[in-house]
Amino acid sequence: MSNLMCSSDNMKKKHRSQRKLRVCCYCEAWGCGGIEAFWVSIFKRLDLTKYRIDLITAVKLSGFYDSQLEELGISMTVLSGSIRSYPRNYRQLKKIFKRRCYDVVHMNAYQAVPFLYAVCAEECGVKRIIIHGHGSALRKDRGYIWKMAAHTFAKYCFSGSAAECLACSQAARRFLFPDWLRVQLVSNG
Repeated sequence: MSNLMCSSDNMKKKHRSQRKLRVCCYCEAWGCGGIEAFWVSIFKRLDLTKYRIDLITAVKLSGFYDSQLEELGISMTVLSGSIRSYPRNYRQLKKIFKRRCYDVVHMNAYQAVPFLYAVCAEECGVKRIIIHGHGSALRKDRGYIWKMAAHTFAKYCFSGSAAECLACSQAARRFLFPDWLRVQLVSNG
């Protein structure tokens, strides 16, 4: 009996090792800026026979990288079409996370409110959640005080859902993450 269980376990391990790792890359807004260039550069260097990558964004601002993503076999899902539609984006992400069963969720953020989506991934059973911080300040425009209050609340309440925290600079690290979190610096170089 134990030999049957052992060979069954080996078959499961073999099947898992042949399966592509399912990765969700979340970016609040997809356009033609630095984060997009960073992602496309990474995607081109990955062995895509080992990864199934889905790109998810709240709003698509540009189709600049569409043909490159298509050539690489990377699909894009656009959520509500608005960065600020947090409840709607959360509900849509929850459905996607449950349906697609990601192994990894890698989130890029300029401010901390989208860290709420790391909580969503955690609730849906994603084992590896990475938050990659790129912002170092909020624009001082109308509503700045409310935006800063929401950012600060999210920074301290939601960042703990990440298994790994990355920042592109010391300024981004200080702005996006509480002091007690271990954050690795990964320059966008």
